[in-house]
Amino acid sequence: MIYNYGEQIEVKIDIENPTTSTQILELPSSKIYDFTVDSLYKYSDAKTFALSKTVYIFQPGNTAYSEKVAQIIPEGQHLLTTSIEDLNLTSKYVFDVTADTIAPSVAVQTVTDGQYRYFSIPVAANVTDNSAIKSVMLFSGTNFREMVKTAGDLWTGTIPADYNTSDTLSYHIEAIDISGNKSTTETKTISIKDVPAPKPEDITVVSQQDFSYIIGLKNFAELSGIYYRVYYDKGTGVIDEANPLGIINESAKTLITPKLAPSTEYKFVIMPVTELAAENTDALQSSDIPEISIKTPSNAEDFWTAGGGGGIKMLAPIPSEFRISTDVVLSGGNNGSGVLPIIPSPIPIPYYLPIPGATLPVVITKPTDYYYIEVILSSQPIAIGYSDDNQDGFLDGTFIKEASLVILRYDEIEKKWLGGFETTVDTQLNKCFAFADRAGMYALFSVFQIEPVPISNLTGEATEKSEAKISWQQSSSAISQQYNVYYDNNLYLEKFYSAKYRIYWDGGTGTVDYSNPLAELQNPAVEFISQKLEKGIYKFAVRVVDIEGTEEQNINYVTVNINVPGSASASIRIPKEGKRLRGNAVTVIADATPNTTGVLFQYKSVVAQFIEPDKSDNYTDWIDITSIDKKPSYAIYWNVSSLPNGKYLIRAIAYDSLNLPDINPAQTTVYIDDVNWDISEDGNPSVDANNQHRKQEKITETNAVEVMTADGTGAIVPEGIVEKESVLEIKTLAQKNLPLPTDSSLEPIDVFRDYNFSDGKSEFEKEVTIILPYPDENNDGIVDGTDKKTESLEIYYLDEKKNEWKKADNRSGLGDGTNPGQGDGRDNSKNDGTDNPNNKFGSSTLKGALLTKTISARVNHFTKFGIFAKAPKTNLDTVSVYPNPFKPSKHKQITFDGLTANIKIKIYTVAGRLVDEFETSTDGSYNWNPDGVASGVYIYYIEDKNGNGSKKGKLAIIR
Repeated sequence: MIYNYGEQIEVKIDIENPTTSTQILELPSSKIYDFTVDSLYKYSDAKTFALSKTVYIFQPGNTAYSEKVAQIIPEGQHLLTTSIEDLNLTSKYVFDVTADTIAPSVAVQTVTDGQYRYFSIPVAANVTDNSAIKSVMLFSGTNFREMVKTAGDLWTGTIPADYNTSDTLSYHIEAIDISGNKSTTETKTISIKDVPAPKPEDITVVSQQDFSYIIGLKNFAELSGIYYRVYYDKGTGVIDEANPLGIINESAKTLITPKLAPSTEYKFVIMPVTELAAENTDALQSSDIPEISIKTPSNAEDFWTAGGGGGIKMLAPIPSEFRISTDVVLSGGNNGSGVLPIIPSPIPIPYYLPIPGATLPVVITKPTDYYYIEVILSSQPIAIGYSDDNQDGFLDGTFIKEASLVILRYDEIEKKWLGGFETTVDTQLNKCFAFADRAGMYALFSVFQIEPVPISNLTGEATEKSEAKISWQQSSSAISQQYNVYYDNNLYLEKFYSAKYRIYWDGGTGTVDYSNPLAELQNPAVEFISQKLEKGIYKFAVRVVDIEGTEEQNINYVTVNINVPGSASASIRIPKEGKRLRGNAVTVIADATPNTTGVLFQYKSVVAQFIEPDKSDNYTDWIDITSIDKKPSYAIYWNVSSLPNGKYLIRAIAYDSLNLPDINPAQTTVYIDDVNWDISEDGNPSVDANNQHRKQEKITETNAVEVMTADGTGAIVPEGIVEKESVLEIKTLAQKNLPLPTDSSLEPIDVFRDYNFSDGKSEFEKEVTIILPYPDENNDGIVDGTDKKTESLEIYYLDEKKNEWKKADNRSGLGDGTNPGQGDGRDNSKNDGTDNPNNKFGSSTLKGALLTKTISARVNHFTKFGIFAKAPKTNLDTVSVYPNPFKPSKHKQITFDGLTANIKIKIYTVAGRLVDEFETSTDGSYNWNPDGVASGVYIYYIEDKNGNGSKKGKLAIIR
């Protein structure tokens, strides 16, 4: 036999047995020069035997053995000698290993044109070789990355985001086998496109009363890692591309502009940005960026006449004008580079604005945009004036507060403006004063006011007195003792950040009125309770205001429902009324009406031993078990291990499509009892990380019982299954601790459960329905994390006597299963969330299981169960035939396993006479009944009808 270097060696040995009777012989392992055969394979059976000496039932005649050698065998001729010690028999096998000169074959899977710039691009290829692959590399320009073998001959790799910066991208793949033969594919080139800019119709602009505007987006690019930067022209007519105004993302859907000057036209643009690109190249230049044009109003005096005559003089602003243009701006990027300069996201740190028009009491030392004065003596007083002719507290023609002015000194060594002394602002004289501590040049600046950080975790609820109770977490500005820093080194003066909270509401109108605060609370307040409100839905908002009156502009609000019932309802299905519970992962399941969008599970304890009906003092407040569960089926695990023993109420509050809760949900009484429990459930990963989930529930002989867990696992136990009270235990099992199926067409999906009764009873006269869940979160019909179709899933049970997996059905008792998959009474019915009339428990449908992806089977025994996907193979490389030899006294059919979808099988005698032939479609295996076929050794020949190879081998029949 001749093999290429690197090709897997399959040693085949024929040993002649001259005896006339069956012998038990021992075959020791043998050495092939510089490597060792660790075990022998019986050629007609796929079973691996022990190392070293292996015991066989050795039949008369020639018997074939085979060994696949995992090591790489050097070039040259090799000899294998195998001996049978008891009979002093030997067999020799000679094979040659020659040099491999054939390069690998590489088939690149097509990458579609129109990939997005600054995003990584996955690349895949099918790589085959007549020996073994050493490496596969993905090249893009001068960059390269190693690809990874994922399955079969499939290799995958990724072109990183920071390689993807041009209008086109080229790549090729290079594969090298173990002998150094190399294949290089032709270079592929794909086009690259920009992430789309926001559409004009998705941009919103809302005017504020203080000459600021709220710019927002209604829709975002459906790409991970995308957000938007806002740029504007500051009223100059030219967009400042170097300094973004701020960002808009999924969590901050709007941006509030600074206060703009009256009667001025401003231009704004919103550009998409990705965080996936390399540093300093993360701006996405789009070809169509709409321009937002805002013309601010002018202030004009007008009269408003009240009823009965007379009037009040007031300033009535002329309405704002703004438009969103579809004209293309910034086309081609900054100076045609295609990439805009990006700075870090804005953070609230001080910066300084020069004050134009300031008057100086001494001679200016040199002409500049800043106004300098020269100081000769230390501690010399400095006075710099500013203009506020109308004494409104703002510098004329600006929105700069005069109280924010400071005097800074320019340090020639540091090359920046410094402070270190206190500035006094005289608002009557319109001058700033300071004492200089050294000679130098000084100028007047305005410090940027730090806008307070909004509060977080805003919540609202109705009290029993029909009040609105609003709660929040403190602003991080106040929590961290943030400072308004007026200078930029550690010697500078600082002001402690002082915050208060303004409460706004909508008064039941649906629109929050930010012009008229409902209340104002001093930090560290974290709660507000309103007066008694009428029946209705109310919105409340909280904003932070600092000591200088700067109010942050968040537009978040919370809704409080005062006695308006929601249209959805829910009730606790599991656990049943009166059950006694124990454990750190007790299942709670709710039945909900179809219009339910979420369920909140709550509990409260009974604090009085003897209670009076409807008296609230007997109970604690309701406590959330988890946050609102928005995913059917509505099921959670409840950790009761730290709760005191006693009586508890639990309920499920349903929310409808308007997010209105059921205000009068049904309640279920349960008991926490660590000793005399009805249900014990543990395996909570946050508490008990080392143990799998386990549920134990007491079962009596007189009642039918539905036992379910929150993940969809369950059992429907009919009345009379047990003769006396027993405990049903359902435990999650790890796949690594279980045997693999002998049927190679079966693949587990890592869902295994052990069902047992505490009294040891495992066989029943009636059928029990077992239910197992499988993951398909995106409803694509594919088991999550695999390529297995859900329609191929079936439940199998472990025959623990034979250590084999067999299909579960109502005929699969412990003594059955010799004909797996052929039972005419099997259930194995899957549930995809629609009503399944086969899944009934008395007159109550299994609603929780129906809304979880599950598969069920009716069985008459308990053991270990698992879900397997059964599918035909793509080739015949792993065919196995069993039992071999076949004995009619012990077996009913011969199974051909590891088959493709469409095959033809022929059975011959060793003399070449055709005994039987058949063509069939398979799910990976086929059962042949050899009735009427005499004892002897036969040759089987399997051919794939689609041209995917063939397989032959020997089988024996002993009658």
